[in-house]
Amino acid sequence: MSEKDLLARLAALEIETPSWGYGNSGTRFHVFPWPGAARTPHERIADAALVHRLTGACPSVAIHVPWDRVDDWDGLRRFAEEEGIRIGAVNPNTFQDDEYRLGSP
Repeated sequence: MSEKDLLARLAALEIETPSWGYGNSGTRFHVFPWPGAARTPHERIADAALVHRLTGACPSVAIHVPWDRVDDWDGLRRFAEEEGIRIGAVNPNTFQDDEYRLGSP
């Protein structure tokens, strides 16, 4: 593969980032809050949009329900588009429901 072909492939690379990566992070034992962490779906999308503006390689963000739940889904989509990104995968976080504490039924 030529250098030109390699650079073209890199320029076409798209990485979808997860919305939870923009908030407070942690483990199953403790959440480690940090100043400036995104607190709402809109703040997480705004942070994801900033990452895309800086890298040019992250045009979409995966959201997670119920963490990113909003009353106006169309409004959240429009907000993402206004920020210059799109909403990608929608992941249901059923693992936190009591019904799934021992695995799937």
